[in-house]
Formats: sequence, C-alpha cells, structure tokens
Amino acid sequence: MATAATKTDLIKSLALIAPALPSPSTVTEHLGGVDGATALRDAARGAHRAYEATGTELLVPAVPPAAENPEPGADYYTNPDRDNVPEWGNTFNPASWLTWFE
Repeated sequence: MATAATKTDLIKSLALIAPALPSPSTVTEHLGGVDGATALRDAARGAHRAYEATGTELLVPAVPPAAENPEPGADYYTNPDRDNVPEWGNTFNPASWLTWFE
C-alpha cells in the first residue's frame, strides 16, 4: 500500500501501524532478560529438533487463559466474548523464537 501511495495521486493519505518491531535486545529485555532469552532459545531448538524427528510442529497456546495469565491482553485473546474467535487457533510454535533473536 505504501508503494501504491507513492505512485498515484488517487491516494491522498495513508496511515501505517506497526504493533511490534522486535529486536534481539527488546525481546531479551521484555521476555525475561538473559536467562529468559536463553530459555526461549533452548525451547526453540527443542521444538525444531522435534519437528525434524517427527515432521509435526509443536504448537503451544499463544496466550494462556486469562485465569492463568495476568498479562495485559490475556482476557482479550482468550475470551470468546471478545476476540477468541474460531478463526484464530491461539497457537504458537516455539521454534519461531529463534527468528526473534536474529
């Protein structure tokens, strides 16, 4: 969309939103410091090894239920009266953590 806005006079304005721009330092800072980052990397490597051995992705809850999770947004993502819709599987593959640290 940004490219299109630069190539035509038909688009008069454009707003872009970036909800999260993780970097290795911000991920480390916000997800448990060095010890937390090490644990996430270890979990990622384990999930990747499991996938290589079985061909099946390890999927865990992306957001634990609000009753178990005091983090902001937990109720929003886990409450069917809010945004926990059938189209969203609430799953996360821990193997992807490695890309957050690159």
